[in-house]
Amino acid sequence: MYSLKKYFLKTLFLFLFTVTSFSVTREYYRSNANGLMLLKITPEEVKEFKYVVLVDTSGDLVFSKLLYKDNTEIKKWTYTYQGNMLESEMYYKERVLTEESKYDRNAHKTLFIEYHNGKILKTTKYQYNSDGVVDREEIYNYMTKETNILRYKYDRNFRIKQIEKKTGNKTVYWESFYTGKGIILKEYYSLKDEMFTFYYNENGQELRGEVKKILPDKTETVKVSWENFYTDDGLRDRKDEENFELDTRTITWYNKNSKERRIESYSENELVSVEEFEYNEDNKILYYKKVYDLNLQEIRYKYDTNGELAETKTYEDRVLKKETKFFPNGTRTETIYSRNMMKFTTTYDREGNVVK
Repeated sequence: MYSLKKYFLKTLFLFLFTVTSFSVTREYYRSNANGLMLLKITPEEVKEFKYVVLVDTSGDLVFSKLLYKDNTEIKKWTYTYQGNMLESEMYYKERVLTEESKYDRNAHKTLFIEYHNGKILKTTKYQYNSDGVVDREEIYNYMTKETNILRYKYDRNFRIKQIEKKTGNKTVYWESFYTGKGIILKEYYSLKDEMFTFYYNENGQELRGEVKKILPDKTETVKVSWENFYTDDGLRDRKDEENFELDTRTITWYNKNSKERRIESYSENELVSVEEFEYNEDNKILYYKKVYDLNLQEIRYKYDTNGELAETKTYEDRVLKKETKFFPNGTRTETIYSRNMMKFTTTYDREGNVVK
């Protein structure tokens, strides 16, 4: 098991060695939330920007990056080298070590370590083939004591065409097929007793798919299948799905923003429910209606000036049954109405716990 103390001591030693062996330049850059070095700025300009990154370099080598948000350090990256080759990278979030990566002489990442509360959570070891691409990953989770092994195969254009994942006695396969132009035509993955297959058009859009059940005698039977339909503009217009085990069928229509606008559900070829959706100009739901047998349910939504959900009202057969109000601090109240319109109100805190 890796020791945090060992890492800190090694990092300190390498940093001191670097400072005494190289001429280090310290520079400020305008940045974003990811620590990207955008535009070099002067120390006097630091206070003018929300995100600023402080970078220590020597020649082309970057030894550390500190990201500040409103003059408070939020992220940090440190780097060590063997000669001019990157050897390791350590990432800190709010001054706590979160991730560490190690590299070989070919600049390949060989080890990735994830930390949580100062302890190692997960390690990933990488192996590479003769073409320099990953062909094996070994992931160990210290919490679950579980090891996952992933193996990769590539086509001649170095696109992943097959993945095999093993966890204990469980194995999952994934495989894909491309045209000569690199457009995916088909992919599938299989579990122990199921196989999922997807087919695509020349634009890479999913045309249809199916789930097959693999029986003990290795024969296959289709459990679920679906098909997608598109407009001339390439927008998905409808999806038709059948479940052969349950003898059900669902047809879903979409609006121009790929949001569901109508869903019809069938059982044994009989229509059992219809759902309809309406949205505002921000593509947020305004109205939902479901007709099930002879029952009608409706939900109406309201938003505040910031576009956040403020209120929902639920009706059954056009009678108000529940009213929920959402507040900016994350709390909410729910009011339930009885048949004689008596109401019972419950208040919840930000975590969803009942307050009163």
